[in-house]
Amino acid sequence: MSSSAPDISPPPRAHENDDSPTLVGEVAAFFREELASVPGMQFRASQLEMAETVARAIEDQSRVAIEAGTGTGKSLAYLVPLLLRSPVDEGPAIIATKTVQLQEQLLKKDLPTLQNLLQTPKKVVLAKGWSNYLCIRKVEAPDETTVRTVGPVLPRLRQMVVQQSGRVTRGEAPVSQSQWAKVKADPLDCQKRNCPHFSSCGLFAERRELETAELIVTNHAFLMSDLRLRREGRSLLPQGEVLVIDEAHRLDDVATEHLAVRFDSERLYSCVSAPLLSGADGWLAATRFTFLMTLPEVEFMPWSARFDRVVLAGLKDLELLSGDLFLELTGLGTTFSNRRVPLKSLLHSPAGERLANQLAELCMACEETSDSIALLCREYEDCFEQGPPPELIRLAQSIGRLAQDLDFLGGSDSADWVFQAESEPCALVARPVDNAEALEQELFSEYKAVVVTSASLQVDDSFHFFKRRTGLVEATGEASFASPFEFQKQTFIGLVSRGLEPGAADYVNQLAPSLVALAAAIGGRMLILTTSHRRVEEFADLLAGPLATEQVELLVQGQAPPTQLLKWFAQPGRRVLLGVDTFWEGVDIPGERLSCVVMTRLPFPVPNDVLFKARAEQIEREGGNSFDELSIPLVGLKLKQGFGRLLRTEQDKGVFLLTDPRACNRRYGRKLLRNLPTQGAYRGSVEEVVHSALEWCAGNLSGA
Repeated sequence: MSSSAPDISPPPRAHENDDSPTLVGEVAAFFREELASVPGMQFRASQLEMAETVARAIEDQSRVAIEAGTGTGKSLAYLVPLLLRSPVDEGPAIIATKTVQLQEQLLKKDLPTLQNLLQTPKKVVLAKGWSNYLCIRKVEAPDETTVRTVGPVLPRLRQMVVQQSGRVTRGEAPVSQSQWAKVKADPLDCQKRNCPHFSSCGLFAERRELETAELIVTNHAFLMSDLRLRREGRSLLPQGEVLVIDEAHRLDDVATEHLAVRFDSERLYSCVSAPLLSGADGWLAATRFTFLMTLPEVEFMPWSARFDRVVLAGLKDLELLSGDLFLELTGLGTTFSNRRVPLKSLLHSPAGERLANQLAELCMACEETSDSIALLCREYEDCFEQGPPPELIRLAQSIGRLAQDLDFLGGSDSADWVFQAESEPCALVARPVDNAEALEQELFSEYKAVVVTSASLQVDDSFHFFKRRTGLVEATGEASFASPFEFQKQTFIGLVSRGLEPGAADYVNQLAPSLVALAAAIGGRMLILTTSHRRVEEFADLLAGPLATEQVELLVQGQAPPTQLLKWFAQPGRRVLLGVDTFWEGVDIPGERLSCVVMTRLPFPVPNDVLFKARAEQIEREGGNSFDELSIPLVGLKLKQGFGRLLRTEQDKGVFLLTDPRACNRRYGRKLLRNLPTQGAYRGSVEEVVHSALEWCAGNLSGA
């Protein structure tokens, strides 16, 4: 929610002749009458138009894709219609964001403000993944490792559990990242209803509240994970009526990872090891007791022995076979030229023959174990006219699904999937080439109204690429609202058009001195974006010393977690942040702490990436041009995301440099530049561009 929008006179009242109140009309009235009365808030025409667009989609039960430039205030624009919509029986509205930062903004700032203004006491519930919650059992009965790692803060955590009725989350706990890893909730070792703290568990308390929520705030990962659970009849999210996806440009990437078929150590632990490692207090021991406790004395020993032979021995065999497979994969991993290799070629190679046999053996063992447990359950019910413990039925189903996935991975013959063996960490993974069908049939079709929004959905003023990748039908409505920022006044945009060749051996050497000069002049405050870890290392080697001479600290991706680097960078001081993919988006540093963004190369996808190649080949098979239909759109979106790091408020000013001459000199470059506000941009050699940037900084940036 912005409080610094330009003062724009309200447009004529829409629907003023409509006798019956509509959601669109209520939204318009709020923006004109209520919002204008809040001190510091100003009317913004584009924000109202977006809010009316969202309200219309809700009323018409339709879909709409909305690109809203940075500073539009899109959060407010979709929250107001969601809060004003009439109570319905069909289900809640669901908002999914990509970042935790936006979730916190919605829950701690925007929603409380609006609820107070609108006087709409909607029940709002946050749905987050397991790792965001404290496990009370791990705090109350810690193991030796936890005591060594977390010991000093355990009393404080126990106190918070009591004070907050069990609801302690990551952001509240006074612990480091490594400490939190020891006390967080984990589905792989959760005892669920068998846990002595189940009734007071904050995670399950919030899961229960989802059933009566009117508005649910979650993230893309949770949404996609729940989509997979829904396939298995285990969905956590209630059936919703309205779905709003913010930061929607990341939806396809998140879907790719969460819809993947995967066998790794976590999957093994979840299906096989967790029951065995849980001991006397675990769910399998409790399930065994429940299974046997009602039997006649004469039947106890035979059924006990059969349970141990079928369930316990079966799980131990699977664990042993899986361990052998991962050991073999680890050994093969040392020979990988890349971290990921095509699984089919590996399994059919002489080196991978043993792995292929182990995979087939494990798959068969999973089938047999699943069938045996299922048979045990059926015969138990037939003999004693009572159902077996549901946990045992779910165990059979879980191992059965694992068998199906292992069979699928072993086949590796579907053109619609990319099959890979990964060495760090060891895993067998199949990723979908195209998520469109799954998203359309299993996600979007479940809601009456769908709104997807981001600051970067269009490529060359078209939503076509985004729609095609995410499964939104062409009939989906479209709307775009330009940023209120005055880029011609707030930014200096410099395009290096000659003198550099990104592929040349001395490219970094030629560029580095100019970057040092600019950073020194503006007091650091610079984000340098490159496109590979190798380039990061090259720039770091050449920049660190000269910047230190100018009393500018260089922060390099890999020195610390990205969140920590951003925290350091945002603090007062002379700093330059150098990074690759992670920092092209998600960097939100308003004000003078970030005054310059440098893109050192056009961010083309890695051409030998297996998934990218598969998607390009799919386009070519269908008669398309993969360069124009895949590569260029991906670069265009990333340019918009990178440029969006510079200005975060209407008061921000800064320098944007693109030092890749291909943007000016190639046919596709001119097309890419249409995704940026390059009207009036300065073009020339790197020395000329930096010189002009310094002149602009002298008159526009404080401290320059």
